[in-house]
Amino acid sequence: MPENIFLDTSIFVQENFLEGKRINEFLNLSKAGSINLILSIITVNEIKSRFKKQARMAIEKHNELLNNRQMSVLRNSVKEKSKLVKFSKIKIIAEAFDALLDEELLNANTTIIEYPVIDSEEIFKKYFEGTFPFNTGEKKHEFPDAIALLSVEEWCSKNKTECIIFSKDKDFLKSKPAKGVTVNGNYEDFLEALLTRLYKERVDIVSVLFTKNDSLINRELQEWVKGEVDDDSIYYDFTNSYDVHDIKVSSINVIKKEYQVISVEEESIEVEATATVHIKIILTIDDEESGIYDSEEKEMYYMETTELTVDQELEIPLNILFYITHKDEYDDKCEIVEINNGKPIQLEPDSSDMY
Repeated sequence: MPENIFLDTSIFVQENFLEGKRINEFLNLSKAGSINLILSIITVNEIKSRFKKQARMAIEKHNELLNNRQMSVLRNSVKEKSKLVKFSKIKIIAEAFDALLDEELLNANTTIIEYPVIDSEEIFKKYFEGTFPFNTGEKKHEFPDAIALLSVEEWCSKNKTECIIFSKDKDFLKSKPAKGVTVNGNYEDFLEALLTRLYKERVDIVSVLFTKNDSLINRELQEWVKGEVDDDSIYYDFTNSYDVHDIKVSSINVIKKEYQVISVEEESIEVEATATVHIKIILTIDDEESGIYDSEEKEMYYMETTELTVDQELEIPLNILFYITHKDEYDDKCEIVEINNGKPIQLEPDSSDMY
């Protein structure tokens, strides 16, 4: 019998709402009847509220950046000029998301638990005692969690069934729900185990192909890192803002890689891998110990150069596709669809790195 799975708002937030591969896989599994996806109406409304709040902040930051005079120089580039536009109003964006969320939940045959008949005595007892979920100091914001949990407990009791609540909320994880309801923070491992059970023969091939493509993955990852580190702007915190005259890649070594299955389609399986990469970069920079200081311009001139070594170990995520339709029908080569979640590399200097 399919398990009842309740996803807390925090899971949607962590997965970037409906963009996350794992969220979409939960929806697909529920649509296929492999799980029963359960949400309370309170949680649905809270997801919409959190999206609107985060989207408003994103719009404000985006528009603030557009209003920066330094950005106007990009209007001289025909290609970049088209990107310098303001987003739609938050009302339009939020309404579109709300409609999309409702549609996705409907398509996934999600059970939406309506507002429960509240045992106000029990709720206020927890409120005044400071027990879950009223133990973080923001009690007015914690009522939705309390009522959502009560909704699941009542639903399980009424239907004589059990449910797993997945949440990343620390207080939620400390809660002691009624019999039949368990709270778990590791939805990633649960999803992989479920996909492995449902598609075992195909998922088993992933392990073989991941090893077989080891050199290919390492090579593409090293090329990506090489391109990323050849940018003097990422070293400002290392060089005390002194000019970087040369960047020499001494070494880029992939130390280890681990992966987790996050999605299974008819013709492919996607994994999220994490690679530990050690880099060693030699920078040629201005030597602040040399040169002549111009007191009028308040700048150093005629400086000699010196070398600075940047030696770091990075954790870099990769999304990799394996084309596997059957245990005996698959492509030997994989496809790396995204590195570092599409974001540029970031280096964080420690005391030994800084100039």
